[in-house]
Amino acid sequence: MSHPSMIIYDFDNVLFLWKVDEEERRAYIERLKKLLEFQKTKGIILAIASLSTQAAEIANQEGLYEYFHMIVHAKTRCQRPCRKAPMLEKIMSTYPTIDVKDIHFYDDQQYHVDEAKRFGMQAFLVDPL
Repeated sequence: MSHPSMIIYDFDNVLFLWKVDEEERRAYIERLKKLLEFQKTKGIILAIASLSTQAAEIANQEGLYEYFHMIVHAKTRCQRPCRKAPMLEKIMSTYPTIDVKDIHFYDDQQYHVDEAKRFGMQAFLVDPL
């Protein structure tokens, strides 16, 4: 099985765990950095699509920002139901040569996974703990 050309991650409860203690969060981030580094060495484009207004700021504070080619996050808190489709469209339009079938998307909300699948991405539900 070949690797994807692009991976798009949600931020809250996928890259950054809010519901765990600080020690567990630190350990998770260190493991995550190794995974992201491996993905970058394989030439995979990495992006974040987040409804969090703080995603870029926290990613920078946690040393994750440098691994991502693109971070798209909400400018203001959205009213539910919040949609990821505009963010996914923005990322895809920035990389038009990447076939949507070669994009993996990870999120902790089934609704957003379904949105990504409607585009034709391979989308995966992550256990939100």
